[in-house]
Amino acid sequence: MVRNYVRKSNWRSWTVEQLRSALEAIKNGISKNHAARVYGTPKKTLIRYLTKSNNLSSLPRLGSFKSVFTDEQERQLVNHIVSMSECYYGLTQRDVRSLAFELAEMNQISHPFSQSEKLAGYDWLKRFLKRHPNLSLRSAENTSLARATGFNRHSVRKYFDLLEGIFADHQYPPQRIWNMDETGFSTVQTKLPKVLAKKGQHQVGAISSSERGVNTTVVLAMSASGAYLPPMFIFARHRMNDALKVGAPEGSVFTCNPSGWSTLITCSSWFDHFLSHTRPSIDSPVLLILDGHSTHTRNLQMLEKAEKNFARIISIPPHTSHKVQPLDVALMGPLKSHYATANGNFLKKNPGKTITAYNVCELVNHAFVKSANMSSAQNGFRISI
Repeated sequence: MVRNYVRKSNWRSWTVEQLRSALEAIKNGISKNHAARVYGTPKKTLIRYLTKSNNLSSLPRLGSFKSVFTDEQERQLVNHIVSMSECYYGLTQRDVRSLAFELAEMNQISHPFSQSEKLAGYDWLKRFLKRHPNLSLRSAENTSLARATGFNRHSVRKYFDLLEGIFADHQYPPQRIWNMDETGFSTVQTKLPKVLAKKGQHQVGAISSSERGVNTTVVLAMSASGAYLPPMFIFARHRMNDALKVGAPEGSVFTCNPSGWSTLITCSSWFDHFLSHTRPSIDSPVLLILDGHSTHTRNLQMLEKAEKNFARIISIPPHTSHKVQPLDVALMGPLKSHYATANGNFLKKNPGKTITAYNVCELVNHAFVKSANMSSAQNGFRISI
């Protein structure tokens, strides 16, 4: 494909803005000849659009290669790329191609992108960057692969500067500031509690559910005022079964997929759940803080919903969640500890039984009730923010 096409004619060298300005000038009393000269638009074209009242947005495209997205859709994509770069989550070329495919599918736009790879073509990316010279391919600074070095003064200061700018635009009260995170719960205990045994015994065992566990992802959210959103459970299976919901916290929502991990679809579904409970409005917007997982930062559908529903989303810097994410600081540790205790109690009360996915909701509920209190949420935000 020719990437540097050179026009061979001057046909329709005027823009839609020029045509619109010329038509407005004619309606205000300027002659057609004068408007054609001033705005560089052919007189016959002006007459055609004056007499037929054609829709200016449906002008025929030039050349053999038409653009997949409208100008507004491309601006949306550019804004998202810039926003992610400012939040330390710069998108690679492959990420942008993946986002373009997602945007086309989400808006049901006919496109020539690869369905097997779910990516826009490399040629599309080249033309996209050429249409938007404010974007450039840069080498990202190494922020560290380990949390120990990732938590540094520069990245944290930039994050808090961003928060200060957000609060300068709007003062969010504590009940409108939320943090969301996911965590996995296995049917097998990963860390067994210490038990009393005879001194000198070489091996001390404890009954566990099975050799290999099944993971269930739980999406949690809490506010700076101490409120908690009913969790979402993501089960590792193809079809949902109502028996899996038994014992879950009141108001919980449920979904499933083969992996049991959060995906773009499940994250968007959770965000609908979030909006239905928080009900943001123009007079009462919400601020949602989350980590840089790809299902959050590369989720155009969720970000589009946030913009339409007066919800502001901000990502924490990489490798800093153990220090600046309220859920990690205050809730996840006690929650996992109480879950492990609930697992042990279940096995003691039910000799010979194993823990399955059908028990997870009830066990998580026991842990959630003991861990999710108002003071923990408030302290988590107070320490991290």
